[in-house]
Amino acid sequence: MYWDVRLLLETPGTLIALAVIAVIAVPIARLISRRTVRPWWLVGPAVAAVGGILGATLGPDGGIQMAKTACVQNLVDFDGDLAAVFSGGIADAWPNVILYVPAGFFVSLVTRRPVLTWLGLVALSACVEFVQPYISRACSSIDWMTNSAGAFLGVAGAAATLLARQLATRSKVRVLSE
Repeated sequence: MYWDVRLLLETPGTLIALAVIAVIAVPIARLISRRTVRPWWLVGPAVAAVGGILGATLGPDGGIQMAKTACVQNLVDFDGDLAAVFSGGIADAWPNVILYVPAGFFVSLVTRRPVLTWLGLVALSACVEFVQPYISRACSSIDWMTNSAGAFLGVAGAAATLLARQLATRSKVRVLSE
């Protein structure tokens, strides 16, 4: 999954999928926010982020023709060197990371369960990578790893935000009770 403006312009199916997801995300966010105690303006970005992942990774991809069920398994050559993965050795590592950061952040804020959110996003990434060869999309084990790293960064940011809010609330209670 290489992110480039030219690629998006050459594949209008991806743009259409993202536009449809954006339109569908608003009523879904409203419905979820009515059923939960969370405000729609917090649920909306979470729904849009997950929808964006699905639209960007499962949308049509401009005719990349691969053999069905073909997937690149990079873990054989991985050797545990994460620095090589993120230092430009793989062209689409950072876009894969960035794709999952908003989902990790906003879904964690909505659910207030960062660990379960991270596990869910890791599972979502694995499912996406499993399905991609069947819809003539390129998949790679490095994509799964970088998606998981992006989800972790988003979840870590949300966990820090939730912790800071909790500590601020506790300090206000102490000041008021003294």
